[in-house]
Amino acid sequence: MNCKENPIVEKKNKVKVLIIDSHISRKHPKILNDEIIEIKTDFINVDTSLGHGTAIYGILRKKIEIAQFYSLPINDNFSEEQLIQVLDYVMNYNITFDIINISLGISFCKNYTLLYSVCEKLVKKGSVLISAFNNDGSISFPAAFDNVIGVISSDKCIAIDDFEYYEDEVLNIGAKGGIQRLLWNNPKYIFLSGNSFSCAYVTSQAIQFLYEEKCDYINLLNKFKKISKSIHRYNTRNDYSLLESIPFSIKKAALFPFNKEIHSLLRFKELLNFDIVNVYDSKKSIYLGRMVSEILDGVDSDLIINSIKNFDYTNIDTIIVGHIDSFNNEEEKNQLLIF
Repeated sequence: MNCKENPIVEKKNKVKVLIIDSHISRKHPKILNDEIIEIKTDFINVDTSLGHGTAIYGILRKKIEIAQFYSLPINDNFSEEQLIQVLDYVMNYNITFDIINISLGISFCKNYTLLYSVCEKLVKKGSVLISAFNNDGSISFPAAFDNVIGVISSDKCIAIDDFEYYEDEVLNIGAKGGIQRLLWNNPKYIFLSGNSFSCAYVTSQAIQFLYEEKCDYINLLNKFKKISKSIHRYNTRNDYSLLESIPFSIKKAALFPFNKEIHSLLRFKELLNFDIVNVYDSKKSIYLGRMVSEILDGVDSDLIINSIKNFDYTNIDTIIVGHIDSFNNEEEKNQLLIF
């Protein structure tokens, strides 16, 4: 009697995904029976009332059949030092995660080299890092690193599998991030929008790609490029279209005050088609008299930070002003009007 042999079906391993975000509520009715492995640290006192991590997992859990989810909770008021400490902890953890979802970022990166280094170590260990840019539109880290997939929301992406691809060194992928109903802690559901949720949709698609075929950061980006509804071919580091739309020419500029928006200009000064010749700050600033390179890690600049009281307009044609609402001293605000 001839017996038909059963075909051998190879069982694929689940994709290991680490979510670095706020606490994921295990009490939410939608995820009561889900298996989420929480990684606890002894250097973060976690606030379990925050709902952001629950919202991110609510998007990702659609891939629960092909992914094993891990959670490393942090708080929403995390510092740059804590982020580096967390990533270093993950680097030395006994599991190599296929994907690390980081739906957060920092605009002012003082320890740029150190943060980049730990991201690079994780990539070499075998992880793909996917991170959201800040919702305020600023350059943020680790999303802006060339070894991290940086994500923003796009109005053109309506469905959960809509993506836009950017051939760019800084920005990589756009995804659904408009107002949407999300899992939360209290209340159980909430309507929100933001780049964080776009990041989760990109991670969700990346899970599918890696389940079908293991690949590195570059090949994963190529897969996204193939399925994207549109491709934007430009490079942030050489794109001066916004600057060219200004109805006057900037040749030499001064910056004030020395805050996070200004830090980004100094850190990415090679993107600019004008020279930064002076940097000013409040007369009470602790940075006065110090070189920019002493404060911003990885920035090669011999500019000295001066008091706005000593403002010199004779060698500039433009002053770029950052956020000054926090200044209580009207005299310093008015100092900007001296020319």
